Amino acid sequence: MSLPVKPIDEVLTNGVTASFTSGKVAFAAIKGSTDVFLHLYDISQPDSIQIFTRDGVLLAGIDPPEEMVDFTEANGFLPGATYQPTGPLVNPAYNNVSPYSQVVYKGTEMAYSGSDNPGGGNLNEYFFIKESPEDLLVFVTGNGSFDITATWTEIKKQDEYSSDYSLSAPLILRSAVPGNDGRINLSGDDDLLNALGFSVVQQSREPIREVLVKDAHSGDVTSSGTVFSGNMVVGVVNPGIDMSIDPSNAVNVRWSDESKGFILSGGDMSFVVHLSDNKTVLQTGANEGEKVGLLFSDSTARGLGLLPPSPSVLSKDLAGGTLSRIDRAINTVSTERTRLGAYQNRLEHTISNVTVASQNLLESKSRIKDLDMAKEMMNFTKINILLQSGTSILAQANQSPDGVLQLLKGQ
Repeated sequence: MSLPVKPIDEVLTNGVTASFTSGKVAFAAIKGSTDVFLHLYDISQPDSIQIFTRDGVLLAGIDPPEEMVDFTEANGFLPGATYQPTGPLVNPAYNNVSPYSQVVYKGTEMAYSGSDNPGGGNLNEYFFIKESPEDLLVFVTGNGSFDITATWTEIKKQDEYSSDYSLSAPLILRSAVPGNDGRINLSGDDDLLNALGFSVVQQSREPIREVLVKDAHSGDVTSSGTVFSGNMVVGVVNPGIDMSIDPSNAVNVRWSDESKGFILSGGDMSFVVHLSDNKTVLQTGANEGEKVGLLFSDSTARGLGLLPPSPSVLSKDLAGGTLSRIDRAINTVSTERTRLGAYQNRLEHTISNVTVASQNLLESKSRIKDLDMAKEMMNFTKINILLQSGTSILAQANQSPDGVLQLLKGQ
């Protein structure tokens, strides 16, 4: 709701005294305005400063006032605002010496000199606030003439704060989704969120479940009494299997007009899980059965339960649960690294054995296929000698008849 009352800097000039004859003068100290100081100088007739919140609480001033303010929307008050003289600086003893009567209001320094003019003479009246924690309405009421001087460091404008978003009734947000999946996160302009005025925040809680595991074929109970929260069932069905369950399953939600809230009730949820061997199998030998099975678990952030909205540090309990999840994730990763290291050692040993077998096979093949050069050269030399010897004997045999003929011719 917009303020119809003008800010101080649109009524007064910083550090300049202004004179008014009588009646009421109204202006606003917008939320966030800093070092606002007012000096009222009564002239003959009693006048006084009245500082109000928009719901009608008199923060500083005299009760009853010299002249009652009209608590209307035209004067900047919220609908239904009534006069409430319950502020911390109502009717203080008059003290015109700084720091006057001083209090801390909503975390900021506020001071007021009081107003007392029993003799009808001239009177100085002072008000100071370090930083306006909310929209404040300032009225100077009375019957006589008065001067007023105002100084400030900064005056906020209406478009710089949240009065357009003011609420006159409670705003309640509830989630019908159980667990962290139903968490409500608000984001936006700080002034808007502050104007919504959420005063009670209840953290989301994960439903608690108990798991009973049976063999679907025999009906035998393999695990019972395991309790978990959240949506991850780790190693219950099988040591190597993690399951994710929708936290809304088997949870009934209904609205109650009496309690003005959701009522959640739990139930039983059953399902059948078919387990199949999805190991990665490597053939590591030449014979049947010489193989190695490799099993890899899901070590991603989702598989480890570390993706939002599961981890949270919004409260002590949620932070403790998050630390436990991180510890489990670290243990899971360490176990997985150990298993992978064992796989690596086993495969390296297998590779070494296969390498030796391959070398032996190559040697056998070489013995069968490759030549023995020394033996073959010896056979070659032997055959060559025999061939040359045969040729020489044949030549000598051919010369014998010629010799006989020569002898016969000589006789």
